[in-house]
Amino acid sequence: MWQIVKNIRKGHIGTLMIVLISMFLPVKNFAKPLREQTEYFLDKAYSYIAVNIDSAEYYADMVCSINRPQSALYSKAKNIKAKVEFSRMHYLHSANQYLAVIENSKNQLDVLEAEVGLMKVYQRTSDNISFYQYRNSALKRMQSIQDESDKMDETDLNAFQTIIRDFRSVSALYFYELEQINQSDREYEKLMADPELRYDVPAFLMSLYLKGLGIGVDRTAMPAEQLVERARSLNDCLRYAERIGNQRLQAMSLRATAVLLVEADAEEINLLIDAGDILESVNKLLAINNHENYSVIVKSNADICIQWLYLRYDRMS
Repeated sequence: MWQIVKNIRKGHIGTLMIVLISMFLPVKNFAKPLREQTEYFLDKAYSYIAVNIDSAEYYADMVCSINRPQSALYSKAKNIKAKVEFSRMHYLHSANQYLAVIENSKNQLDVLEAEVGLMKVYQRTSDNISFYQYRNSALKRMQSIQDESDKMDETDLNAFQTIIRDFRSVSALYFYELEQINQSDREYEKLMADPELRYDVPAFLMSLYLKGLGIGVDRTAMPAEQLVERARSLNDCLRYAERIGNQRLQAMSLRATAVLLVEADAEEINLLIDAGDILESVNKLLAINNHENYSVIVKSNADICIQWLYLRYDRMS
């Protein structure tokens, strides 16, 4: 109840309406509408996680306000809140949200999602011991869930596959940053072997971003060919992310494109310009910087990238 009061004070009028309605409806009649309303809030939170993290947090808070910590819906909302904190780079807060799920939830999929989320947190904070702790735990849990997968419905099976793709992506990125290229490429190959990857849009965009970093590129190709492959993949990531409004991957692909250009020598720059994809990305940087409708995170990353590029290169068009 205190959590509800706090949210009402914050201006969460929807919570107040639910509380007031519940006072006048019989318990049997209200239970089903309340769950439907909670699931609606949860769906809204999921829909906003890559588009507007403030809105995602608002709806996740609504779910937490009207559910017990041990409930499945509460755990799912806490995982969303952890993703919001991660996007804000509040890594300690994000870890605490995930740990609360692991402590309170009996749903193995929610716990697995929290473990993969903690892998992301500890990869970002360079806590290798904690990363391996939760990676090993996630591997065991994935096997345990896989053994029982014949009892899962389609919704849970799809959720399980989504978490596995997330696990592969964060593992590939972690090993890449440690310069364990072979292991990074193996994780990427497992991700790309998933026949349903293209239909999981966030995971597919992440696969494009990872290749743009140099993960999973053709190691037998010439360095110049690898560079073009990376630039093309980042350009695809940027275009698709913009099309669906995924601000986080727009910002990530913009920054990675700028890093690729800053690190390239003059001959490689000419090659990239001739290939065409880089010019499209640079023009997108300029367009974003001059357009007021883009979010702060995308515009700030575009502005940083343009400054980097102007400091080094004259040939921008």
